Amino acid sequence: MAKSFFEIFHKYSPQERYASWLGTAADIRMRADKEKRMLEISAAFPALVKKTELYAVEREIAQAYELTYVRLLPRYPAELFDEQYIPELIAETERIGIVARGFFHTYNAYIKGDLLTVEMPYLDESLLLMKLGQTHEVMSGIIRSEFGLSYRVEIRHSDLLTSQTAADTAAELAEWTSRLREAEREYESNRNAPPAPAVQQAPVEDDGRQRVMSVLGEAEDATIEDGICQVGSYRFDISAPQYLGEKEFAIRPVPIARVDRQMHDVTVVGEVFGYTEDITRAGDKYNITFCVTDGNSSITVKKFGVPIDEAKLLSKTIGNGTAVAMHGYAKNDTYKGITDPDVTFYYREIAVVKRVKRSDNAPQKRVE
Repeated sequence: MAKSFFEIFHKYSPQERYASWLGTAADIRMRADKEKRMLEISAAFPALVKKTELYAVEREIAQAYELTYVRLLPRYPAELFDEQYIPELIAETERIGIVARGFFHTYNAYIKGDLLTVEMPYLDESLLLMKLGQTHEVMSGIIRSEFGLSYRVEIRHSDLLTSQTAADTAAELAEWTSRLREAEREYESNRNAPPAPAVQQAPVEDDGRQRVMSVLGEAEDATIEDGICQVGSYRFDISAPQYLGEKEFAIRPVPIARVDRQMHDVTVVGEVFGYTEDITRAGDKYNITFCVTDGNSSITVKKFGVPIDEAKLLSKTIGNGTAVAMHGYAKNDTYKGITDPDVTFYYREIAVVKRVKRSDNAPQKRVE
């Protein structure tokens, strides 16, 4: 039986108003860096929680366990996302996106189909800062993480808002325009500067970066006995895998927690969550993204340019809660010159397996 939030964090005694929604947390997953004393907690909640309360709980847990960093990442039912949640989305966007901080004093936001439009009174050249900071991608990522939904976000200028708030925003517009000009000058200065001496780079495998590890301890080797694989804190039946491609592969997995650097020819087994698919601009293929967990750690999985027939098969076969085995490689993604410190898994072959859950067959059931 899965432990409750308070059984896991028994040193933490929250206020009553926090305890009421913390007690509803389910499917709790954790990742931690013991050396840096950093902890991420992902949990499913049946109802929405205000960001101010989430942030307060993070601070209190950090204090109770003497941690330097705690992030509480909620997951909600998809049907709870609507325009009423946008202020909470903005709060998280300002928290994550440094460029976005202080920008959302005045805005108008609305949803039409899978597009969230945010109108602001700033001039287009001032909004360039938000574009450079990928604020729209930050907002899309939050929606995907919290609700499992794929929304496009467009941030644009509104003449109506400008006319309504001209007196209040004139000084602010001037300040952001000044920042933009300064950023442009710095960019030109750096671009024209002589190149810095080359620095010897360490191999990727030895770069010292570590994937955040489970608070349950170091990952033990996977074991396989009579077709049952024990990996992480989960057990999987891999005796009759359903391969979703022409090529089969031997299922000899490593714990996800050990996939912490660039690796080739590696196999992982886990349970799927956060499955999304986005059609390409050409409209003839899909980009697939989801996560898998072995109960001890999790990893993001991607596959680009998936043909429509294959994408349809995947969407029918792989959903949240599906157990899969995958063979492929892991690497650190780079976007616009910024390298993600965590690794992403790209599978070449995939198969559906079965999760084996604990059962209590004792005559007198245990109470945990």
